[in-house]
Amino acid sequence: MPLPQNEGLTLSTEYETNIGLRMMQINRLGGKYGSCTDGADFLKKYHLNYTVPLCYTMCEVSLTELKCGCTPVSTPDVYDTDVSVCDVSNNTIRSCFENVNDDVLNRYVDCECPTRCSEQVYTYSFSGRKWPHAKYLKKYVIHEVCRRDYTESFYADFCERYKKNNLTENDLQLMSGNFVAVNVYFEDLNYKLMKEEPLYNNVRFMSDIGGAMGLFTGASALTYCELIQVIVEIGFFFRNRRRPTVKNIN
Repeated sequence: MPLPQNEGLTLSTEYETNIGLRMMQINRLGGKYGSCTDGADFLKKYHLNYTVPLCYTMCEVSLTELKCGCTPVSTPDVYDTDVSVCDVSNNTIRSCFENVNDDVLNRYVDCECPTRCSEQVYTYSFSGRKWPHAKYLKKYVIHEVCRRDYTESFYADFCERYKKNNLTENDLQLMSGNFVAVNVYFEDLNYKLMKEEPLYNNVRFMSDIGGAMGLFTGASALTYCELIQVIVEIGFFFRNRRRPTVKNIN
């Protein structure tokens, strides 16, 4: 669910803006490794795919309905409710709505919006240039505007002057200020995968135990062999040792 008021970009008129998108897939372990959700309960409740910004938006909607008796203007259109939209001209309702918004924004209320266990995140970069230039404006943009039937529109008088070739610099500046060009594209056709892995899992644990046991067992076996060897050598030493004899010599 797109949320332009929270995650959108502001585009300026008289500019051609290029927006490059890059996708990142994030997989989190969850469970004992951290708090995350698959969004199943959220989907069942609101019939919308779970995202953290959308969760806070719906949390604000629910609190506004509960405390103010109305829904905020920023409520997604797909949200089915019988509660009327908040009348911001009413000071009491506007104050209530603003207090709820501050509570959600400053995290004074627990909306229970953990990160998603598996999500796609889009990062962007953008650049722009002044557009359209005077030649393109006169030859293509104005021609295309006046080619259509705007007899009762804002451009009616303007197109009459255009047909008579009586356009001034102020007219061109006014016309260019009513257009914006946007190019949205993917910077790369591949994407980055970021996933969590346990730092110390069962396989590594058993491997470390096996290595330690192998080290200790190997050292113990060597010690036993050396001890047996010493015992055998001592036995041979005492067995083969010559006893001194004493003879009486007259």
